[in-house]
Parts: sequence; C-alpha cells; structure tokens
Amino acid sequence: MRMSFARWSTLVLALASGLITTRLYAGGTPTVYDNQNLHPMGSRAAGMGGAYTSLACDEVALHYNPASLSCAEHSHLELVANAYMVQHLSIPKALGEGQDLTATTYHSIPSAVGAVYLLSEGDEETRVGRQAFGFLISIPASLALKGDPTSPNTKNFLATSVRDDVLAGDAGYAIKLLPTLALGLSLGGMVRTTSSATSVLVTREIPGATEFVSLGNDTESLALGLRGKLGARWTPSPSVALGLSLVSPSIDVYGSYKQSVNVALAGFDPGTGAPVLEATPVRLLGKSAAGFPMKVAIGASYTRSRWTVAADVSIALPRAVKIASDLVPARIQGVPDPTADPITLERTFQPNVALGAEVFVTRGVAVAMGAFTDFSSVPASTLEEDRVHMYGLSAAMSLLGAQTRGTFGLAFSYGAADSVVQSGQFSLDGLASTGTTISTISRWNLVGMIGSSYSFLPDDVAAEAMERRRGKSTGSPPTPPPPPSLARPPGP
Repeated sequence: MRMSFARWSTLVLALASGLITTRLYAGGTPTVYDNQNLHPMGSRAAGMGGAYTSLACDEVALHYNPASLSCAEHSHLELVANAYMVQHLSIPKALGEGQDLTATTYHSIPSAVGAVYLLSEGDEETRVGRQAFGFLISIPASLALKGDPTSPNTKNFLATSVRDDVLAGDAGYAIKLLPTLALGLSLGGMVRTTSSATSVLVTREIPGATEFVSLGNDTESLALGLRGKLGARWTPSPSVALGLSLVSPSIDVYGSYKQSVNVALAGFDPGTGAPVLEATPVRLLGKSAAGFPMKVAIGASYTRSRWTVAADVSIALPRAVKIASDLVPARIQGVPDPTADPITLERTFQPNVALGAEVFVTRGVAVAMGAFTDFSSVPASTLEEDRVHMYGLSAAMSLLGAQTRGTFGLAFSYGAADSVVQSGQFSLDGLASTGTTISTISRWNLVGMIGSSYSFLPDDVAAEAMERRRGKSTGSPPTPPPPPSLARPPGP
C-alpha cells in the first residue's frame, strides 16, 4: 500500500528535525562529552595511563595539576604528538537486519606542546619560595568517525561523517610555600570545533517507478569557554607525593551553530498515481556553548630510586551542554520558515580511575605501564543514547640523556554496550515502523604517541652530568639519575 502524501510530509519533517539521523547512529552521534579520555595526555604521563596528578613535574602539569610546576628541576620544553590515532565504531543491525553500521578513521594530531620556566630557585635546602611559570597548548580530545554504506547490494544509501575536536591553552604559576607543600593555579580556555555530514537515501520500488526520500545534513559549531585550575602537591616524605586538582566549569564566551538540511522526496499520489515532488530546505543559525564540566582529581604516588607507582581518581560533575540554542531561520524566498528545538546534552556525575608504574631498566632507559577507565558521562536512564564505558591500557619506553628525554608509547581502549536499534529493513516502510531490537555497539581507540623534552641545564651542570653518564667521574660507579623533570619527581 502506498504511503499517503500526508504521511510523506510527516516523514520529511522527522528527517528535517534530525530524528532519523539519530536513529541511524543507533544512539546518537558520539561527542567528546561522552567519553572524555579518548587519548592519554603527555608522554611519560600517557605511558602511565594518566595517573599523573601527583607526579606532573613537567609541562603537562597544566593539564593534570598546576602545583607540580614547582617540582620541575630545571626550565625545559616538551613536544608530544599522536603519531597515529585509529578509532573504530561498530553497530550490527543498526539500520535493520543484515545492515550494519561501521566507521573506522585514521588521523594524527599534535597532542601537546609546552614549556616550564623557573622564576626562582627558592631556598637551597628546603626549596621554599621556589617559583615556576608554564604554558601548555594541547588537544585533549579528538574524535573523527565516518560511516560505510549499509550494503553494496542495497539502494538505500547511507553516508555519515563526524569530526569533534577540543583545543586547549593554559598558562600557570606555582610556588612552594612549605618544604612539603606547593600550590599552583592556571588560567586558560578551550575551543570546541565540530563538523557533521550526513547523506541518506531510502527507497521503495513500485511497478514502473521508485519512491524515495533524500536527506542532506551539514552541521557546524564553534564554541569558546574560559576556565581556571587550582592545584596542590603535598610531599610528606621523599618517597610519597599526593596531588589535588580542581578544574572550574567553563565560562561560555562565544559560540555559533549552523545547520543546513536539504530534504527531498518523490512519491506518487494514491488517488491519481501522478508523481509528487517535494523539497524542504532548512537553514538555521544559532548559538553554541563549550559547556565543559567541573572536574576534581586526586592522586598519590610512591617513588623509589628505580621505580614509581601512582594512582588517580578523577570526577566530572554534571553539566548540561547547550549544543544549539537561540535557533533562528535563515530565510529562503518561497520556503516557510522552519522551526527547531534547542539541542542540549545532559551529562552526569562520572568518576574515572588510572593506575601507572614506571621502572628504570638502565640509567638511560625507563619503561612505563598504565591502566585507565574512560567511563561515559551519558546518563544511564537516557534511552536515546548509548552509554559505552571504555577500558584502556598503555605502555611507553623512554630514552634518557643528560638533557633530553624521548618517549615512544601506545594506548588502547575498548568498550561495548547494548543498543536499541530499529528492526526490519532500512526502507520507507521500515522507517515508518516503530519496531525495535537489541544490538551491541562497540568502540575501540588505538593511539601511538611520540614525545620529546629538552631541559635547559646550566653549562657546568650539563657537562658534569654528561661526564658522569659516560662513566668518567671518580669514586663510586656512575649512578646519578637524569634531571628529575626528565625522569622522576624529586623529593620534598
């Protein structure tokens, strides 16, 4: 039985409002707000699974704990890059029986670049009054997904593409107030850039003709938010360090949102059999917000001469993210103004944990290992979205010189969850049905990391360190460690 024109119009409106695109992703488009630890930050820190709140005596202190700037032994510079990032998403039966949705992307990005500059050495024995300044530019989250056609043998075409990146910049200051206590703060901003592309064509063959619906979607958003961080690092003994970091929720400064949907349909009048052609272009402009939540992180570490172990717990507090608001139509002559509801993502209270260890195999080689969680902040009661909890492992090897540290690492995370998908076929008749079934959505990320840091040692200290590393010093065998900023944190 043919679909009536009124039913066609209802379907067009549903397409234009994005309801179909949400179902095509089975649980909504993934965002950087769902799983926020898509790749561990830093070089040494990433190898230890991100368990770095109490250890961050280098540039990524501004990501983990600004107070740790004060324990950098010397001024230094670090550059970290993700040599490759492979992301995969799979949803069997996402579009109906035998019609799976898979997306795999490969891209590489610079992860972080920053520097630490010592303003004051402080007291020679206690280091009280030691002050440091640092800056960090980083990409803490990057998501890129593409979709495959449902099947090479079907006319009911599908193509999807998602890009979601976060760029962060921070400048911070730290001071050692007591022999065992350092405080720090940083100010900075985060820019979220998004991009979306969707192309859908669903058909139904009838004698002598074909009915179809075509949907095109083009979404852009750009949002800037400011934030602050407070940190504390307490070292009650030379081996034990405790860290605390508070990240404020972002203050929304600027945000824009665009949406362009071109919906077209071709059907046949059930009474006359004459073709019915319709087009519903949609042009919307609006605002967007960064909407990053408040975070709290605590960490502890235990360091010996040859090894270090660390553990972190971080908590993201609830936050509503205004993806699109104050939507207004961009007028098109001869086309009625569209209406659209604001798009808001509700994100809930979510803790995560990280464990890490580092072992010095030789004076110049260190191996790090870590495990971490990347739990989804999607509320468990939200049926329209999928809550995929990710679990990850990381490993890295560092080569240490008198003034340098080069790190090569790998991180892998995986997660799976039940997903409600539409039953039946991806067709006009299938879209009109309300039947659902259960599928399994799975995601994994594989990230390769390369990091390099250089410590600006005074000439005499650098020369002495080099001589010792070459074994030319007298007395006991050469065992001096590299600068703490390049290897392990110093004592209090």
